[in-house]
Amino acid sequence: MGLDLSSAWDDESWSAEEESDSVRLMGILPDISRITLELFRHTVGLFPEERVAARAARVTDLVLKEYGSDGLRLLSVNLATLATVHIEHNAVLTRRPLHSLLDELAQTQQEIPEFRRDTDD
Repeated sequence: MGLDLSSAWDDESWSAEEESDSVRLMGILPDISRITLELFRHTVGLFPEERVAARAARVTDLVLKEYGSDGLRLLSVNLATLATVHIEHNAVLTRRPLHSLLDELAQTQQEIPEFRRDTDD
């Protein structure tokens, strides 16, 4: 079935530990933000799509080596935040429902070899 993400959607459960983590992570946020934008600068428009995955994997490995799991957490947060904002912006500009854009994104993901799942299990 996979990872249960239900606890991730509970905004009411912000703990003192999470607050402490947040303060600590702010120290490396400028570096990770710069790295995130550099990743986009070197992957947007890249073809074939497999090259995007390869570059992203290399950047992820470098972030892990330099900043550990904290760096990976922030990289993930940055990417998710930017993707969310741009999907919402696209929905407004195209006057399409968010779910329509997300369905299209899921379809595109299935067309990229790295994300394709074999159905012949």
